[in-house]
Amino acid sequence: MCSQPLKVLIVAEDRKLLRRLSKFLNTFGYETQQVADPHHVAFLLKTYAPDYLILDGGVDLTPAFALCRTASGSEDAPGPYTMLLIESPQVRDISAALQAGVDDFLAKPVDYGEILARMRAGARRREFERRFRDRCGVEPHTGLPNRGVFCARLQTAASAAGEGGVCVLMEVDFHAQINADKEWLVGRDILREVAAKLLEGCGKDDLAASFGGGRFGVFLPAASEAEAQAWSERIRYILHDIEFDFGDEKRRVTVSSGIISFAGGGDGEAEAVLEKAAAALQVAKRSGYNYVADARECAEDAKAWSDLAAPGVIFERTAARDVMTPCTLSLRPEDSLDCADRGFRRRQTSLLPVVNAKGLLQGVLAADSLLERDSTEAYRVRDLMIHDVKRFAEDEPFDKIKDFIADDSRQFAVVVRQGRPIGWIAPRNLLALGTFLNDDTFRAEKSDRCGSKALQVADL
Repeated sequence: MCSQPLKVLIVAEDRKLLRRLSKFLNTFGYETQQVADPHHVAFLLKTYAPDYLILDGGVDLTPAFALCRTASGSEDAPGPYTMLLIESPQVRDISAALQAGVDDFLAKPVDYGEILARMRAGARRREFERRFRDRCGVEPHTGLPNRGVFCARLQTAASAAGEGGVCVLMEVDFHAQINADKEWLVGRDILREVAAKLLEGCGKDDLAASFGGGRFGVFLPAASEAEAQAWSERIRYILHDIEFDFGDEKRRVTVSSGIISFAGGGDGEAEAVLEKAAAALQVAKRSGYNYVADARECAEDAKAWSDLAAPGVIFERTAARDVMTPCTLSLRPEDSLDCADRGFRRRQTSLLPVVNAKGLLQGVLAADSLLERDSTEAYRVRDLMIHDVKRFAEDEPFDKIKDFIADDSRQFAVVVRQGRPIGWIAPRNLLALGTFLNDDTFRAEKSDRCGSKALQVADL
């Protein structure tokens, strides 16, 4: 797994200090975010999740201490290592800062070498705290055992002959969005309530653990897969009946679960069991959340997709009418080329069908053919039209169309209904179907096309 640079949030009203300090830290491999308005700090603490908070105390330290309390008060994630920039510190100021959650102090004016040394010390302390939490085996937000304890118990059952059981992986639906939209206190209350209900629902030999990020694991050693399914459904209904206070409204919170049964006697199977449970959880979430999925549904889901993706299957009901570009304007053989040019401009296309008096297809006219003539007054559409045109009935199967596009150098065809043109098919039609869309996909080009004899546009 690739390591990520440590993130630093710098808060100061002195904008020159922000620029200099961030540039210095970037040079030494830190990622920085600068903010001059302290009103943005609470939001950035949740969304940016910095490892360090460097705070310029300024003259009035009261606002700085309030920000420190905000940073250290969050229980949704470990707070950043907080360093306060302070000039001529007094004993009472240092005491108040420590009570507010400040971890270290930096004297002003800034000593850049000292900053590097203090940040290394802060990194060592954070790593020590992380290892201590892991050794304690308790997830601090809920009081439940953490993932390490759960994996060890799962490993014991997976390795011992005659053991086994069922692993349930549960996740609070939209937990990250709840934390982003509301105060972290709401997310904390939800996690604690889920933990309490899991403990109430577990037997003496069962194990419930919190993995962080709104995800929980439950090990049911004596349950069958059917019993675990019923147990998970019961927990889901219990949690759904609880209302949480979201400030201006009360809302219910749902959970999704994936369950997987396994037999003991193998070595190194704990992570494999969790991976299978995670796959089942993804099926539950893809099913619309607030759902319990098991290994059978995982297998069915995988097989259904494999069957659908088999050659000739996924587009077996697709016909020419479904992938064509509609044609809403046509020309007559006797029309002038000036009339044709106006048609190209109006429809912004590079081809137009040519039909007879009954509306039956006679050929096509390409916009490029108009550019090849210095004067168009002596010509009619019939003089420049292409007569040899590939035609597809509107219900022609998609597979035949693909074969034509791959083999035929003309690379375009007209879709007809009872001999009348209704659309076009060309390579760009088919390629566009598999192109990812973005907000620029259909944005009009800025170039000025005024004055051109025939409108230059992308093929079809």
